[in-house]
Amino acid sequence: MKLHDEIVMKELDLIDQTISRLDKQIQTSKTVCITLWTAWIGWFIVKVNTTTSSHELGLLIVFSAVFPIIFWKVDSYYRAAVISSSKRQSLISLYLNLSDETIKFPILDPVGRLYDDSNYDALLESSKDRLSERSYHELKNKNLPNRYTYKEVVWFYLPLMIVSLALGGYFLL
Repeated sequence: MKLHDEIVMKELDLIDQTISRLDKQIQTSKTVCITLWTAWIGWFIVKVNTTTSSHELGLLIVFSAVFPIIFWKVDSYYRAAVISSSKRQSLISLYLNLSDETIKFPILDPVGRLYDDSNYDALLESSKDRLSERSYHELKNKNLPNRYTYKEVVWFYLPLMIVSLALGGYFLL
């Protein structure tokens, strides 16, 4: 095995570690968001019986929708890096298994920032005759979706925002 190929194999390990670290960051950000959001709402609901008017309480609870918005952005950033790393894994797999030696392949780029889509497309085109039609189209269409609309992210943070707005609206009326 050539040194270049050994470095690429090491990069696969680095990508795996990067994805694991990013997944942990995603889970941590979700935990912090839920904790802050719940504490904010709970603290002000308890306070309603003491010093705060119902109208002020409604405004403060509506403001709790800011927590999911901020953490939605953080989660989306990390998730985009995970998707980019996964695309990089596909690129390395394609390079190791199917490509010819004429393709220039950047190394040690776990999140895939050094290469552009032309590298990926060139590698894919050089390997087209060795891929099944289905595999070729799956790899060809492996683009990054809008990072703010991942289903898992939307279905986690959007209900928090809806509850904040509904509960705040209840106290405002």
